[in-house]
Amino acid sequence: MSPKAWPLLVLTLLSPLAHAQWDRVYVGAGGEPNIATDGKGNVYETCHLNAQFFTSHDWAASFTRKKSFSNACCDLAVLTTGTGSLLVTYLAGSVTGIKNWVSTDFGETLVAGTAPSGSLDREWTGIDPSSGAIYMDYSNGYIGGPASSGVYCSKSTDGGLTFSETARCDNETGNNHAVDPYMAVGTTGRVYSMWTSTSDLNTIDKVGFSYSTDGGASFTGHKTLLTLNKAGDTQERWMLGSIVATGPKRVVAFFANYMTVNVDGVDYLPLLVFYSMSLDGGVTFTAPMPLSPMEEIQTAIRSFVANKLGNANVPYYVQTLAWACADPFGRLHVVWWDNRDGQALLNAQPYDQWHVRHAEGLVPFGKSERVSGDVVMLRPPLDFIGCAADQSYTYVTYVETPNSTNDWNFTGNLYVARKPTTPIGPIRVFAH
Repeated sequence: MSPKAWPLLVLTLLSPLAHAQWDRVYVGAGGEPNIATDGKGNVYETCHLNAQFFTSHDWAASFTRKKSFSNACCDLAVLTTGTGSLLVTYLAGSVTGIKNWVSTDFGETLVAGTAPSGSLDREWTGIDPSSGAIYMDYSNGYIGGPASSGVYCSKSTDGGLTFSETARCDNETGNNHAVDPYMAVGTTGRVYSMWTSTSDLNTIDKVGFSYSTDGGASFTGHKTLLTLNKAGDTQERWMLGSIVATGPKRVVAFFANYMTVNVDGVDYLPLLVFYSMSLDGGVTFTAPMPLSPMEEIQTAIRSFVANKLGNANVPYYVQTLAWACADPFGRLHVVWWDNRDGQALLNAQPYDQWHVRHAEGLVPFGKSERVSGDVVMLRPPLDFIGCAADQSYTYVTYVETPNSTNDWNFTGNLYVARKPTTPIGPIRVFAH
């Protein structure tokens, strides 16, 4: 359907499937969503297939489609750079480079900028609140395409209109190829880069990390945060993660891994969300720890096993596609897809029942809660879900493909859910 035929105003009916305090709104058809808030009631959303940009000026109660991008391939992202100011980035069609757009009028108009070109993948951005500098990292090459030659950092000092490449972030060598980068910036301009590495250009071997203290001119402190348990399926799109920086030196990394868990005398190998935290700006990190309390993990495994109908189509407990953000009080929020409700029959075959969950805390994290209802499908739509938080609401964005037996869905029904954010003291850091 032609973009001109799309309705300008998107349907905004609060869903009866909202859970607990979560209300959700249907935004449109799309995939791979990303969301940002400026804390003033302005919430911005991007998605791909079709590549679109939406705005809300009522704390995500409703959204309006402002622009579609005919030259976009994937990996759309939005970053708020101030009240009314924002940056939209994405990979150009056929993965030929990065495109960027800047708005200074709450998303009403977008001005095209210039960003790096080439076979680049998975661009992510962050802003230094102390200087206004915007940083972006990406891999030069990608899984399914030319083998990556590394993850690189670019910097903008004009609000995101132009970017200049500054340094390589990773230090992978030989057959280890850095892919799927992530980025975060601390409140005093410390820049953090995280990536995964692959040796077979399909599955993930480990998670790497580095940081910059000189405005992105160089990266140091290279280390491996996690080595993947190869007893499970480490195909790239099960293993995606996130990284969040709050304050001058706190940075928390999130990733997935398989872990043996004993429940009632039986060993299981679930895929779980893990986190690792640094309080010294990335110099040292804690050992990876499961995000969910062990009691919750064991209960979830029991639930999956009790509602398992067969050994096909992901027949084990999974937490996947984790994304994280911080609220203005310094509390962290994490969301992921979860299949603890077991399986249901679809076309006489067992398929998992998936829903989105949310956990929050100042570390450690408490028990998670359900955000959405169950959707029967082979696996969640790829590649990302997202979250953002301000002093008023916490927002979660995700995509559902009901009754899908497709292993590689990239688009579906796009939703944003929200619930009130609970104050826990004075505002300490604004999360972009």
